Amino acid sequence: MPILKENSLSYKLDELPVGELVFLSDYPEYDVAFACRILARKCKEGSFIKLSKGIYYKPVMTKFGPLLPSVDKVLQAVARRDNARILPSGNAVLNQLGLSTQVPMRQVYLTSGSARDLEVGGVKVKLKRSVPKTFEFQGELMALLAQALKSLGKDGLTAEQAGMVKKLLGEHSEDETFEHDLRLMPVWMQKVIKQLKSEI
Repeated sequence: MPILKENSLSYKLDELPVGELVFLSDYPEYDVAFACRILARKCKEGSFIKLSKGIYYKPVMTKFGPLLPSVDKVLQAVARRDNARILPSGNAVLNQLGLSTQVPMRQVYLTSGSARDLEVGGVKVKLKRSVPKTFEFQGELMALLAQALKSLGKDGLTAEQAGMVKKLLGEHSEDETFEHDLRLMPVWMQKVIKQLKSEI
């Protein structure tokens, strides 16, 4: 009995809006090898782009070529799919917090899910599995600050960066979770954060 066009994977992919991220796991009703072949054909045609193993994107097309998704959009989709948490680390977190103007072409993020490598718009992204304690922070800013200070090192925070951290602490009210999150940090980080918060 022939498969109805509306039930075919190719038809379903064609019907997706542009800007959509697609995971192989989105279509469990199809054999994985078959789904890979269909998506590979779509990529060859140019209607989809393969971002990583099992992750595809239906790009917005412009006169300059395909408009790729942001790294953040891809990672948030991965986190939702994996029911995982993701945190930027190293240069990625420094850039996100405004503590560095350098836009790294290789970014490392920590995840509570599976480790994997991605490439989005020429930016290589490594998802590195981390210990559960990394994700015990209840406040978003404090979780990011912990990674930023870890990246900079014990004596690596410049006066300019300290001013930026003070501004961030003043702008983001996390008073209800502050003490809890502070206790998750090494003692030297606790001293830095307490000192900066007291100067606000």
